[in-house]
This record gives sequence, C-alpha cells and structure tokens, in this order.
Amino acid sequence: MSFWDERVVEHQVVDDIRVTKSKIEEIDTATDTKDPIVLDAKARLLAVIDHLQKRLAMVDPYFVPLQVLDDISRSLNIAVQCLDKYKTKPEVGHLTLANVAADNILGQLSLLWFPRSAEEVEDLRLAAVSLRRTLDEHSRVLRAQLNEISADSSRLSAELSELKKQVSQQRSLMDAADSKYHA
Repeated sequence: MSFWDERVVEHQVVDDIRVTKSKIEEIDTATDTKDPIVLDAKARLLAVIDHLQKRLAMVDPYFVPLQVLDDISRSLNIAVQCLDKYKTKPEVGHLTLANVAADNILGQLSLLWFPRSAEEVEDLRLAAVSLRRTLDEHSRVLRAQLNEISADSSRLSAELSELKKQVSQQRSLMDAADSKYHA
C-alpha cells in the first residue's frame, strides 16, 4: 500500500464512520420509537453515512486533500455528539442537528474527485449533445431574426430616402410658391 493510499485508509474519518454507524444502531436498540419523524431522520443519517463510506472507497487517493477528510471527520463528530444527546434525552431536535451535520458531509463530499461510471459519462455526453443542439437552434433563430432585421432596415432606409426626396420636392415647391407670392 502506498503512502497516498494509507493517508486515506488510515485517516480518522474511517473510524468516525464506524463510530457514527454504531451510535445509530445504539439508538435503534435503546429507543423503541414509532415516530415517523425520528425514523426518517435516523434512516437519512444512515443513508448519508453509507453513501460517504461507498464514495470514500471509490476515491482516488492521489486526489484527496486531507483538509476535506478532516472536515468530514469534524462533521461526523458533531453528528455523534448529537446522537449521544438524543440517546440521553430523546428530542427530535438532536436528530435534526445530526442531519445538519450530514448535510455538511454531503457538501464536503462534493469536494472530492470520484471516477465516473459509464452511465454517468453517457448522461453527461447526452446532456452536452442536447445543449449543443439547443445552442445551434438558438443560433439559427438569431441568424434568421438578424437577416429579417437587416432586410427591414434596408427597406426602411429606402423608404426614408424616398421620404427625404419627397420632402425636398415639397420644400422646393413651397419655396417656389413663396417667391411667386412675394414677387
């Protein structure tokens, strides 16, 4: 195992994941609640921890900043503290705060680089193709509108020239009539 692998595998976050899962199991054993809010909060917390564990197993150790693992470890410790408080005094607010820590974990997890599955790559490719088609369509519509505006501009320019000519002719007629009147 390389130094880089050991950095991840032996990081405190690995133990913190194990402790957090253990605390969730302790709560399940210690409290026999049927409250759907409590059950949902525990289920979500466990799902986030399982997701974290899977993602950390997938991460390439060469691309892992230790600060991110440290931050995840701190969030896990906060979740454990909240779970301990819930075990002592079963109030939903403690589980809510544990899930806030889980939200932080998800945010921190997004800072790690993961290899993508073939399906994810294909989805990204399809999204890029769709975006390109949409941009091409918008470009085509804009070009058509620009050509239409250009044609309208040319037509209006010609009409304006014709109006100038008519005004000039009318002015000449008015000047001629005025000079005959004053003569």
